Amino acid sequence: MMFQVENVMEDVGELMSGLAQEKSLGLYFEVDDQVPPLIVGDPEKLHQILLNLVGNAIKFTESGEILVRCSAAPRDPSALSLTSHEEIDLLFEVRDSGMGIDATQQEQLFSPFFQADSSTTRRFGGTGLGLAICSQLVRLMGSKIKVESSVGTGSTFSFNLKFKSISTLNTEQAVLPSFTPTLDPGFLNRMRVIVVSNSETCQRVVSSILAGLSLSCDYVSATREHVTTTIRSLEDESPMVSFVCDDSSLDLLVDIFSEEADRGFRPSSIIMLGGTPRSQLAISTQTPIHYIMQPTTRSKLFTVFQRLNTSFIELTSAPDSHPSMMDDDHHASIDSSSKADSVPMLKLPEKPTPQEEKEVLRTVLVVEDNVVNTRVIVRHLAKLGLPTDTADNGAKAVEMFQSHPPTYYGVVLMDCHMPVMDGFEATIKIREIEAGRSHVPIVALTANVMPGITEQCTKAGMDCYLSKPVNFKALNSTIMGFLKTGKPDIM
Repeated sequence: MMFQVENVMEDVGELMSGLAQEKSLGLYFEVDDQVPPLIVGDPEKLHQILLNLVGNAIKFTESGEILVRCSAAPRDPSALSLTSHEEIDLLFEVRDSGMGIDATQQEQLFSPFFQADSSTTRRFGGTGLGLAICSQLVRLMGSKIKVESSVGTGSTFSFNLKFKSISTLNTEQAVLPSFTPTLDPGFLNRMRVIVVSNSETCQRVVSSILAGLSLSCDYVSATREHVTTTIRSLEDESPMVSFVCDDSSLDLLVDIFSEEADRGFRPSSIIMLGGTPRSQLAISTQTPIHYIMQPTTRSKLFTVFQRLNTSFIELTSAPDSHPSMMDDDHHASIDSSSKADSVPMLKLPEKPTPQEEKEVLRTVLVVEDNVVNTRVIVRHLAKLGLPTDTADNGAKAVEMFQSHPPTYYGVVLMDCHMPVMDGFEATIKIREIEAGRSHVPIVALTANVMPGITEQCTKAGMDCYLSKPVNFKALNSTIMGFLKTGKPDIM
């Protein structure tokens, strides 16, 4: 399947941004310039691997940041004339600033149900299957996952995968991305961008994106001395200056801008990465503030500067215009809905017809302790038009099942291995609750790594099981079969 690495990574970022925001973690995605715009391979497996690794990184990182990076292995310089489907080796890395892993425990890290900290299940939840699934998927794609880590310094998980690249010199069968920077030359000449952050990762990622948009960019650390010195060095230059900052730097910038206002300085705009919109700040500084939700991506930054570019053209073409007044709105947010056009990343199922919706619109109870898996499944079911409830352990699932009418749930997706109460015990209790009333299908979700799993599922009262990582085609057939006919289309 033909896809863009950037799209896969952006989609992972959108799914994980909420979890990162809850812990005030920086979440950054970086795609090296040498990575082809289009490749041929399996985006679904790559998507699942990165989701699990990023989810794991967020889970075990209390402060700091997570960086997901894709780079290309150097090609033979003599091979300048690409073939239409040249093989390329891509390196994927997920780095975190978390607790780290002792060297003696790293060998067992990818074994099912292993967790480096014996208190992990109690403290963080989960059963240690996420990394085992990642390792399995990477092996299926012909490679091996690696980890570099030490206690207290964070971890880096990495893997190499080979794909077929689509040459930009041969596009007869390729639909190339329609995203191209189209900023006005006058705007590019006059706009200066200052990135303010104490994170080297943030500075590098944002600066790289802005350079790709042909914007002049400098970066400074988030200290009063450095920011003030930079502002005063701009006094003889164009008044069109935009500041890009993270949430931790915004208050400092606003304070400095208030002080520098007496010297006649006023920035064109502030672009804040992550955080919560604070309209009062925009009003007090009389400076437009644009909020970009995590993760920071090329398409989101382009959307902001395209808006500023439009304002610049309108203002400079009007009589007595002042180009530093860049935007009439005091604040605006850019989220996942503000992406530039691009090649579709995943082939998503079509929504059911209205008649089908009437037939199957019963809630699916998703019982899964892994937040990443839960989000992926819930989003997938939403695209099928199916409402969902979620529980992160068997005890909660039993409580939710008992508190709703007999016909409320159409299907239960039950993870087998969870803390507090596992899926087998939860299924037994649910079967006791529904005695004498209509049967609700329970589909087991299991990594299928334990012997006798089929017999164990049947004995507990489960109707069938799906292996992890979940195949969405099989999931569709199973759920729709149960909801429409009472039987799964596949077993």
